[in-house]
Amino acid sequence: MINEAYKPKKWGQYNDVVPHVIKGFFTKEELDEVYELINYGKSLEGKDDFHAPLVLPKMARQQIELKFAGKLLEKIEKFASDFVGEEVKMTHNSYLSYNKKHNPDADPKLPPHFDSDNYFTKLTMDYQLEANVDWPVVIDVNGEVKSFSLEYGDLLVFWGAGAIHWREPMILDNGDNCEVLTMHFATWKDFEELNLPAREPEARELRMKEWKEKSKYSEYQHNYDAKMVELKDAYIRKQNNA
Repeated sequence: MINEAYKPKKWGQYNDVVPHVIKGFFTKEELDEVYELINYGKSLEGKDDFHAPLVLPKMARQQIELKFAGKLLEKIEKFASDFVGEEVKMTHNSYLSYNKKHNPDADPKLPPHFDSDNYFTKLTMDYQLEANVDWPVVIDVNGEVKSFSLEYGDLLVFWGAGAIHWREPMILDNGDNCEVLTMHFATWKDFEELNLPAREPEARELRMKEWKEKSKYSEYQHNYDAKMVELKDAYIRKQNNA
């Protein structure tokens, strides 16, 4: 398995890395705090600040790194540490908004991938926020493809650095929206030593080469691209006939 060296020491009640959904992880008060962090990030739009919104045009996605702190951060990191079997820190997080308003000329999407720049992380947590479409997360679980339809407040835990995952091929129309909070956890030592080198172009190319050679990445990517073309063609035909 790719990134075997960084596999979690344990996986909760499981013997292997089995993605699953947890209900009710955040209390209402904690979720209110999360939204305060999101709104603070949005208030920085246009400013030269690490926590200001960033748009990835090709994915029609806006992302914001949130400033977690205090008891909320302690709760999240304790859960993650207990889950993987050693002390980890939230080394990266993003509030993600998929919506054509971020780029009217692109389709919101999340193709098959490993968490490449976070390849040294031991746990990924996706918390489903506001959404008006059902847009399942798909994960390769030891060679078996599994789909997770998330409801508001669901927490999906999995090992994003060691499992190929993506969002189901789907055409999000104008007005369709999906927002998620994604969090990544690593030991502080790994983060300090590997975070910056992981982002070098040469390192990224080597990881992509490994994906293609040692996993089903190419197969999943081909199937994903073919499905998106099929869906786009059907969408255009429908629009022309309307």
